Amino acid sequence: LHANYLCCMLPWRFSALGLVGRQMGSQFFNTVQPYRAPDWAEGLALKPEKRLVLCISPTPIHPWHPPGVPQDFQLSIKRDDLTGSTLSGNKVRKLEFIFADLLEKGCDSVVTAGGIQSNHCRTTALVAAQCGVQPHVVLIPDEKGITEPSDIGYIGNILLTGLAGARISLLPRDEYEAAPDITQYFADSLTSYSQELKKKGMKPYIIPVGGASPLGEWGYIEAFNEMIKQGILDDFDDIVLAGGSIGTAFGLAVANYLTGSKLKVHAVTVSLGVDSLHAEVDKLLSSVMKEQNIISSREILHIVDGYTGASHGDSTEEELVMIRDVAESTGVVLDPVFTVKAFIGMISEMKKDPMQFKGKRVLFLHTGGVYALFDGRCNINNILQKTKIARYEDFFS
Repeated sequence: LHANYLCCMLPWRFSALGLVGRQMGSQFFNTVQPYRAPDWAEGLALKPEKRLVLCISPTPIHPWHPPGVPQDFQLSIKRDDLTGSTLSGNKVRKLEFIFADLLEKGCDSVVTAGGIQSNHCRTTALVAAQCGVQPHVVLIPDEKGITEPSDIGYIGNILLTGLAGARISLLPRDEYEAAPDITQYFADSLTSYSQELKKKGMKPYIIPVGGASPLGEWGYIEAFNEMIKQGILDDFDDIVLAGGSIGTAFGLAVANYLTGSKLKVHAVTVSLGVDSLHAEVDKLLSSVMKEQNIISSREILHIVDGYTGASHGDSTEEELVMIRDVAESTGVVLDPVFTVKAFIGMISEMKKDPMQFKGKRVLFLHTGGVYALFDGRCNINNILQKTKIARYEDFFS
């Protein structure tokens, strides 16, 4: 076995210490530890018992004063862009539970899928490398002009995916565009790839797109538990975040429901339609909730549409200007694919229909994704160069 694989597994000798909380010392980083679900999660059918410690937590919550927020709202931000360096963002919380299961099953490889500049694929590949597991990434041709592997450059997230040693494959664009059910197409593609690895004598583990699985959703059920300890139930009325594969919003919405629905959870969709996302949440609910506790997505999650911008992965000038203005005024850098769209949606909805919020104390969840700024797709350089770069001597004139 790879030495890194053994490093992940060996520290079970520490389990007798009963260190099951998130406030573990750095000596437990990248080790599998016992996990005890919160008492309020009794209504869930699936409860993991192990977690691979990867996330730098708790991530801070602090007041936030970006431009455009109506004066009667009090806005704060939960900084899950600070969960790590190359592991920054929301995906690492899900992978803590998924990789604990992978290692427990003795898998030597992992197969997952995502867009060309997938945060999930980048994080999965890096965690796999840390654990001595071979990463395989199947890319979805979700960008215009991408038809051949040679069309993809090592920039942004995919640079880090490649550095982690991932075996990268590109799905055929014609099959992708013709698929009647994209979710099923992804699942079938990963299954076929996994079967081929098995023929080669490997023991692969499949992670769905975005890590959206019943086990992965525990990442944000536990994150909600972390936020409870930070005072979220007393200090806030609403949580707003970006909704992509919707797993993060699902975890928060379920945890909020199980703790008495004291908050309202809003997910601003960045790609898929409202009905599709609610259907995905309903599917997840049926797999994680005990039968007597099953509820519907629309009862626990408000999905906001209308702010997808140009397309998934593309940026409008309004979005790029907003990224610049928020960074300039607050030092917080939004990403062009998820958080800037969610931020614009939140501000617009505060102005357009403030009554849809439960109160005026709003927490925005920053889900990371900053590496997308370095993938060459957005023209933010043009916006910055208009005002930011000048000759040294011009300062004195």
